[in-house]
Amino acid sequence: MRYRLTALVLLSFAVPAAAQERIDTVLARAMTAGKTPGLAAAIVQDGKVAWIGTYGFANVEAKRPVTRRTEFHIASTSKPFSTVLLMQLHAAGKFRLHDDINQYLPFSVRSPALPDEPVTFEMLLQLRSSIRDNPTCYRPLWSGGNGDSPIALGDFLREYLSAEGEDFSKENFFERAPGSKYTYGNTCFALIGYLAERISGKPFASYSEEALCDPLGLRHTHWFLAQTDTLNVALPFQTDGSAGYRPVWHGGFPDWPAGQLFATFLAAYTNNGRWDATQVIDSASIELATPRSPVGLGGRTWTVRAAPTPDAGRPQLLYEHAGGVVGGQAVVAFNPITRDGFIVLANSDGLRLNIKPIMDALQIKAHRPRR
Repeated sequence: MRYRLTALVLLSFAVPAAAQERIDTVLARAMTAGKTPGLAAAIVQDGKVAWIGTYGFANVEAKRPVTRRTEFHIASTSKPFSTVLLMQLHAAGKFRLHDDINQYLPFSVRSPALPDEPVTFEMLLQLRSSIRDNPTCYRPLWSGGNGDSPIALGDFLREYLSAEGEDFSKENFFERAPGSKYTYGNTCFALIGYLAERISGKPFASYSEEALCDPLGLRHTHWFLAQTDTLNVALPFQTDGSAGYRPVWHGGFPDWPAGQLFATFLAAYTNNGRWDATQVIDSASIELATPRSPVGLGGRTWTVRAAPTPDAGRPQLLYEHAGGVVGGQAVVAFNPITRDGFIVLANSDGLRLNIKPIMDALQIKAHRPRR
């Protein structure tokens, strides 16, 4: 998931000093190993932002430190945000999961290998749509350093997915039936965002503000670089073998609902959708996307991290999503039962973060679902 997050400006609550010291150590080691100039982290506990930490520089040359108001590109961790926005419309009865998405689009989406097989919302959300990210098309778009994309979301998807489109190719689809196999892909999430736009009747960025950002008080939350104060945005740094890292300019993508947002909503998400005594996110949407038992998992927006426990060998459950772009990385993870979670943002693509030491420092216990 490519997505941007700021909003580490919320009221924070105390985390034990010993845990903070352990987290400081984990993050400092990761920054040194990954040659990362700047980093911000937040801990969520019991539906509240419990701790915020900032480290290093948002801009090395200007010696501008990372602060709680520094905005980061959080890459693909925006995908859960886009999914929630679509699922809000499902909760309102605007579409059904088994509907053919073509009923809601101004162009047709069909695999050239199986043109009679529909793609449903459920297939799209489960990343089983047979839609593929064609590297020939995407590689130049993801190279970074070009600012916001001048291509409108709907235009990009029409040219890529419609048989009449200039960028259409059989390589944009897998030669298998929709619904048959999971494959992670950015195009699916861009289409999720565009479907939310079509169904809501509002531009996706505007619908995002109205449905989630404003209710959550995210006043410095943006999909586009042009909406930000660039002096407040962490400058991306790309890993360089000789110098360690080198600065690159901010880049944007035509498939931006797949990962180009400044926001945080993990606290509300872990609190069953409630924020400041208001039900902002429909709780049924949360349960569909991240059920408390992995059995019958409805979607694949989040990675389900499972590992054997020493005592009984049962699977642990932790929802996680990571993202990376040229000059930036992010990771979000949480336990749906204990409502503990954390966010780490970095302005370098060299960070290699192991989440287990953070879980250990926070004493987060991954939930073991009953059999």
